[in-house]
Amino acid sequence: MLSVPLTSICLLILSAGITLAEYNYTDGSYAMWDSTDPIPPEIINNPGVVGVLTGARWFEIEPEEGVYDWSKLDAKISQAEQAGFKVTLKIQASPAWAPDWLRNNPGVQKINVVDINPYHEMSYCKELSYPVFWDSIFHEKKKELIREAGGDIIQT
Repeated sequence: MLSVPLTSICLLILSAGITLAEYNYTDGSYAMWDSTDPIPPEIINNPGVVGVLTGARWFEIEPEEGVYDWSKLDAKISQAEQAGFKVTLKIQASPAWAPDWLRNNPGVQKINVVDINPYHEMSYCKELSYPVFWDSIFHEKKKELIREAGGDIIQT
C-alpha cells in the first residue's frame, strides 16, 4: 500500500522538474506607466526592466463603428520593441471602455451607476451609463474587436 503513494509522489516530483525545465523565464521586471504617454526614460534606462505592459482602450481603437485605428497602439509596441522590451498587450474592452457609438446605441441594454470613487475627478458622484456585458449587441461588437485585434497582431 505504501509503495503506490510513494510512487505517485516520485512521479509528481519528476514531472514537476520536467515541466519547469521546459520554460525559459527571463530575470527582471515588467513596468507599467500611463500608456497615453511614451515610455518614460526612467523605465527605458532601468536595467532591471525586461518588459512592459501596454495597451489601449476600446474607444481609442474604434472611435467609429467598424473604423479601427491601431496607429497609437502600434507606436507604443514599436517603442517598446526598439527599447528591447518584451511586450504584454492589454486591450481594455469592458463596458466602461466601450466607444460612445456603442454606449449611445438605443438597442443596447444599459445599467446606470453612480461613481463613488473619489479619485475619479471627472466622474466622482456622477451617474454613468454602461452597456451590460451580456447584451447581445455589446457582445457581438466586442467579438468583432477581438477578431480585428487578432488580425492586426497576427500581421505584425
